[in-house]
Amino acid sequence: MSDLITIKELTKKKGPSYAIIGLILGCVTLTIFYFYFITTNLSPINTAVKVNDIKIKNETYDLIKETLKKDNDNIQDSWINIFISDTIILSEKAKELNINIDTEGENYSKLVEKYGDFAERVLLRENLEKSLQKNAIITEDEIYNFYENYKDEFYINNSNIEYYAVQLDHPISPDYKRPNNIPIKNGSIHLMRKYGIYNPKKHTYLIDESENSYKYIIITKCDIEYIPIDKIKDKIKDVLYKQKTDGVISEYLNNGKLTYNIKYYK
Repeated sequence: MSDLITIKELTKKKGPSYAIIGLILGCVTLTIFYFYFITTNLSPINTAVKVNDIKIKNETYDLIKETLKKDNDNIQDSWINIFISDTIILSEKAKELNINIDTEGENYSKLVEKYGDFAERVLLRENLEKSLQKNAIITEDEIYNFYENYKDEFYINNSNIEYYAVQLDHPISPDYKRPNNIPIKNGSIHLMRKYGIYNPKKHTYLIDESENSYKYIIITKCDIEYIPIDKIKDKIKDVLYKQKTDGVISEYLNNGKLTYNIKYYK
């Protein structure tokens, strides 16, 4: 018998086929995906809500749910989840701002009856809101600056604006004069805003441009009467107050939702 190895014998000694390797890799991928799904989507033991490493137990969640339902029987579980996560975010912000709470007071004892071990966070949230309200002092300068910055919103509807509209096949020239057959119309700030003109003045405005077509609004007279600051001072003060209270709370929540890893399991 010859000692030479035939081509047929060499073929028999090849390693595992690509089909087997592919099957093994597929099984490994599925296993990894399965454990990833389990760890990220299924509820940890006795956890209803999780914000980073802060966990709310099922029994605490049920107590919070019972308390909130007393005020609103139609409240959705999703709203309860948001209340919990928002309270955690705001309570952590309160700690960051060194806001203290009195755990010996009567108010805290009442909160414990309603929220259990979540009471401390509820009180921190309440104290944060009270702190913002207490420090929301509105100065005369702030009111004046707000009025000047948003003055265009405080106009009187009967403001007198005269204008006309033209459409040309070329850009308008600086010495353009209105043709006699184009009438001057009376308008309002509200109408000008429909054309995209939010701060109307005696000016020529290009409102639309396409190939060989240029549409203009030309304001020839603009007498705008504004509401005096004294008549809307209280309204401006209310707006500034909300900015310094509700507005700041919204900012804290928006930043927190971007920062924290929040999971709902209920």
